Amino acid sequence: MGAKAYECGALAVVAAPPYYFQAGQADLLQYFKRMAADSPLPLFLYNAPLNTRLWIDVPTVIEAAAEPNIVGLKDSGLNMGYFHAVREGVRSRPDFSLLVGPDDLLAEAVLLGAHGGMAGGSNVNPRLFVDLYEAAVTRDMNRVATLHQQAIQFDNAVYRSAEDPHNPLRGLKAALSIMGICGAAMTPPLRPISIKEEQTIEQYLRGVESTPAAYPSR
Repeated sequence: MGAKAYECGALAVVAAPPYYFQAGQADLLQYFKRMAADSPLPLFLYNAPLNTRLWIDVPTVIEAAAEPNIVGLKDSGLNMGYFHAVREGVRSRPDFSLLVGPDDLLAEAVLLGAHGGMAGGSNVNPRLFVDLYEAAVTRDMNRVATLHQQAIQFDNAVYRSAEDPHNPLRGLKAALSIMGICGAAMTPPLRPISIKEEQTIEQYLRGVESTPAAYPSR
């Protein structure tokens, strides 16, 4: 995986636990160490328990952080207590990057010590999430509050307006399709978004200044 990503020009690899096997923490640690040793690219751990049904426990992250080619963690666990514990556990390695996944936790996480995030919404409205990050870094709390509310509005309009909101990728893909960036087709078993849902998302996008004002004719 790392070798192929390297050939394609990637700068790092983000690796989640295997989604099928109920591996123990010792197994996960060995898995990530082996992957990091074999990878020509630096490795980020990806804590995504909603998708994999496995947590990368805090002691596992701390021990993995001692490996020279394991350079950070993307946390999508929706548990700020976990994030705080990891942050405290890796203080001795300031070059270990802590990134948060969920869009609506970006500001809170940065204010509490995260280095940044991987906000899915930045594919649609990068300016919003860059501005939110910069406001949090400079601790401009009035601007953080305003931009955070805009991020919540994005989540509600694009991720949660779907008739079946369990997978936010449906709304995200629809938004990108409306903007002319890619098609709306989804990989089965996910269904494309309905016309009604698409219209809701398009109405939201047309009202946001920092997304493209002119859309392709449809």
